[in-house]
Amino acid sequence: MMVAVKVIAVLLATVGLGLLFAAARHREPPVIQISEITPVMNFAHVRIVGAVPKRAYIGKDGDYVSFTVEDDSGQIRVAAYRDVARKLITSKHLPKAGDQVEVRGSLSVAADAVPKLYLKLPSHLEIIPGKASEKAP
Repeated sequence: MMVAVKVIAVLLATVGLGLLFAAARHREPPVIQISEITPVMNFAHVRIVGAVPKRAYIGKDGDYVSFTVEDDSGQIRVAAYRDVARKLITSKHLPKAGDQVEVRGSLSVAADAVPKLYLKLPSHLEIIPGKASEKAP
């Protein structure tokens, strides 16, 4: 009888952890305002929605891309490195000045430095063309 209880307990715990893991993997990170970012949020996975004031910067080796996103509360630098940067460049999936974007990534927040957002996948950058892009031929 005791062995059956132990087996059931282990089975329930394993199923529960599996369900918790699946729920966490498919949950969208929260949309935050840039002004809400604090040092406590270092490494947090968040979404930011805003406008891109200038075109993206591409590193000369093609393994770095960065651009600024601004919302009503401030600005943040978004960066992508190595494979992610190369995929953004080769697919021409880079924001232009005036585009609205939604970016998901990990925050890097040091107590005495300006926060940054790091893209982990090219699909974490969604570009919603703005007025500046619509006028271009």
